[in-house]
Amino acid sequence: MAPRVVYFYFEGHTDLAMFEPSMVVINDVLRAGQAELYGDGEGWKSYASGYRDAWTQWFLRNRQHLAHTHLVIRSPLLRMGVQVVNLVASSPIEALDQSAELYRRLRARVPRARELTHDWPADIASRLRGP
Repeated sequence: MAPRVVYFYFEGHTDLAMFEPSMVVINDVLRAGQAELYGDGEGWKSYASGYRDAWTQWFLRNRQHLAHTHLVIRSPLLRMGVQVVNLVASSPIEALDQSAELYRRLRARVPRARELTHDWPADIASRLRGP
């Protein structure tokens, strides 16, 4: 998207086997300096046993390299998981209620964001393009 900015999208159930592959891009950005994370988890329903622990450990190791993390989460169960991560890792995640707010912030941070969505799934691209 832009230097330091990483966008990610969660939907449905997240298996533990997905954790490491999903962190490759973020880890690459962290090696170059600080990262800003924007995650749309509006459709995220659940995660496998061990996923939250892997995420917590990752945030503990990398907290100093994160400028901020914005994550849309609607599921009460997942919100509790984010609270646990925040408690252990010094509040690295700002949980948002609505994806519209996430995309508003992302468009403000990356003005060209609307132009970068031509290869994205239509429903996700339309969220980033906004009104």
